[in-house]
Amino acid sequence: MSSPLRMSNELCSTSGPFEVSEDGARDRPRINTALAVFCLAAVAFLVLRDLFVPAARDVEVWLGFELRGMAALVTAPVHWAIFSLGAWGAWHNRSWFLP
Repeated sequence: MSSPLRMSNELCSTSGPFEVSEDGARDRPRINTALAVFCLAAVAFLVLRDLFVPAARDVEVWLGFELRGMAALVTAPVHWAIFSLGAWGAWHNRSWFLP
């Protein structure tokens, strides 16, 4: 006999395209995991390249346009933030992150 206060898994489950595992965690699609890892690797590569390779510091490309000099230095952290946000969105299955 079950307690009236205990709810079934069907009532407690979250709606959406993801299944809920036994421990309550949402299962992430493999493509999101792969994209999150790719974004993190891109951040690591870009940060190291931008900080330690002098020639790479001089140019940033945005939508096909090259920025040079101070503009490149100022916008490099924006690239890092975009890839970091993408990694976070993919890992946490955010609705705005579409693979």
